[in-house]
Amino acid sequence: MGNNKKSQKGQALILIALGIVGLVGITALAIDGGNIFAQRRHAQNAADTASLAGALEKVNDTLPTGIFLNDGDKNGVTWKQAALNLIADNLESIKDIEINDIVIPTQTIDSIEVPNPGPDCNGKSTPYDGNPDYVQVLIRFSVKSYFAQVVGRESTNVCVDAIARANPPSKSSFMEGNAISVLAPHACPAFTYNGNADTSLIGGGIFINSDGLEKNNCGSFFCFSSSSELIAPNLTNIGWNQSNCNLTIPKIDENQTNRQQPYPPNITWPDPVKDCGPRGTNSLVVNGNRMGPAAGQAAGNWDDKTQGKFPPTGVTYLDQGLYCIYSEKFGFDLSYQDSLFGNNITLAVIMGELKWTGSDPKLFDTAVRLYAPKAPDSCVTDPTQPPCFYAYNGLLIYLPLTNSSDVSFNGNSDWDLRGTVLAPASFVTVNGTNDSYSLNIQIIAYTAKVTGTANINFNYDDAWNWDAQNSGIIELSK
Repeated sequence: MGNNKKSQKGQALILIALGIVGLVGITALAIDGGNIFAQRRHAQNAADTASLAGALEKVNDTLPTGIFLNDGDKNGVTWKQAALNLIADNLESIKDIEINDIVIPTQTIDSIEVPNPGPDCNGKSTPYDGNPDYVQVLIRFSVKSYFAQVVGRESTNVCVDAIARANPPSKSSFMEGNAISVLAPHACPAFTYNGNADTSLIGGGIFINSDGLEKNNCGSFFCFSSSSELIAPNLTNIGWNQSNCNLTIPKIDENQTNRQQPYPPNITWPDPVKDCGPRGTNSLVVNGNRMGPAAGQAAGNWDDKTQGKFPPTGVTYLDQGLYCIYSEKFGFDLSYQDSLFGNNITLAVIMGELKWTGSDPKLFDTAVRLYAPKAPDSCVTDPTQPPCFYAYNGLLIYLPLTNSSDVSFNGNSDWDLRGTVLAPASFVTVNGTNDSYSLNIQIIAYTAKVTGTANINFNYDDAWNWDAQNSGIIELSK
């Protein structure tokens, strides 16, 4: 009887062939897909860092006046070139890709090339479209296939994009426009008011940045006086008030820990040493009863170790300019017999203390009248450059963070000071010793004390005071 069963030899080969195709497909998906993912990640990093580099350069190219110029910092690189440089550096070592297109959208405003973000890789609009404060980078490229070539796919097209925020530096009233601000984060007390005379703050209040944790059961604001009154529009205390005095303050906020500022504050601090030149050079010049920077200069140095006390005996008038004062030997002292006048001046006490004592105007014919620069009146401006010493407009007295020496004002009615007293590391004392007097100043100190036997008025006028240079914001937005 014959065998009717058909031979099944060779069927295994068909199954094996089909299995090999499946295995190659899975291998292609694993290896080529993993390679595409890895190269996409590398390219995304390149786009991210490039957009941040462009944003940083754009911020650096924005002048303190707020004017943006391509290569405003004169480093030879524009914001767009900075982004392209980072792309080239990051993609140089990446293999298996072919760059198809690099797009950094721009627009021209007032003949200046600025960013102009547009649609993303999928052609969809973003919240940043057309906003020149955002830098967009798109990279389109192809990733070479290995196993996928078996099924006819030689490469895969990929697109990545990134957007970075380039918010330029800005100026604003420092410490929320308060007339007196103390910056110490933990001192207790940080601000003290006592004596037996009234003190009034007009146009600005008091800000106390201390939580008082330096001591137990201690208020960062300490007020002790049974016969005087402290008058102000507002008092903001990060810690709590320890008060046994008369307060006429409509708005008092205590325990405001969520409003505490970092110390030192995150601003761009003035750099008078850079502008005056190294110590011992570019000396201030004395001419009779006047002194000031040398001819053709806007700043100068005075070193009391080699030149004697500041101001020198007989000098009563300070010419316009920036004064860098090293007073570690004698201190910057004004006695009750001294008069001093000056307009458009900034007194930067690099080293040493400052101690000013006024006289009784009934006994001595003396006065102190000093005014800070007031933009734009005090400088001739070039529209492409910062006004002269723009950083010092409104700044009358400055002790940098490196100088923690004490500052004291023992004033009288013949004083007229206008501008900011910026002493972020110093203990500042204001003492009324004779007739009532007014100070048109803002005080920013590490810790402070107001006391005395004469009424004191602090008149805060933002137009006369220093605006802080806030650092630009650089962040990856997409």
